[in-house]
Amino acid sequence: MATRLGPLRPLRATALAVVLLLGVAACGGDGDDADRAESTASASPTESAEPTDDPSSSHGISDAPEPDDPCVTDAAGAGQAAGDGFAFAPPKGWQDVSDQLTAALTGGNVSGIAWADRASVDDGFADNLNVIVTADTGVDDVEQLREQFSTELSQAASDVTPGEDREVACETALYQTATTTQQGHDLVYDQVLVVRDGDTYVLTFTHTADTPAATRETVVSGTLASWKWVEDE
Repeated sequence: MATRLGPLRPLRATALAVVLLLGVAACGGDGDDADRAESTASASPTESAEPTDDPSSSHGISDAPEPDDPCVTDAAGAGQAAGDGFAFAPPKGWQDVSDQLTAALTGGNVSGIAWADRASVDDGFADNLNVIVTADTGVDDVEQLREQFSTELSQAASDVTPGEDREVACETALYQTATTTQQGHDLVYDQVLVVRDGDTYVLTFTHTADTPAATRETVVSGTLASWKWVEDE
């Protein structure tokens, strides 16, 4: 069982993720018309910003031969999001805004990346995802963090609702949703927590409240389906 002084510490990153993603959204959609034009122009004119019905259609790691373990890859492929020990394919049209996240992270064992849909900025907010990794936590089973996972999010959001467990690259992951209003925006969080080799990974997806549930699910499930652990040979 987790104790207050031991394995519970890693989930400080859970609440941190919620705070930081709002900064990413604000910076990503600050009204800079040039940035918006560049973002829109970078997408193919035949591609829609709306995710496809097939969660895996735009989320793949690589066409290269897979290693013996299907959940592990040697390196992230071109155009993929890559963090400490993991890689995934971001939704079409989303851009890397990790510099806005890492500037706010502190602590030698905490790292993170962030991606945002800057092609569809709405009144200063862009749908986004951040991933915060806390290394060497001492936690070896995600079940140790189940209760704390929802407790910490409830301190920063409302209507926290645990969902069915997910699978992230052969690891069991906790999943929950919540709502909040920040900077005049009604938002919905989809949050995932996975543990691997003593490290915790908190994925926070944020959409506007009027985003259809099916669209949110496509983004979440597609990202998780494309996730691989990156292990050097």
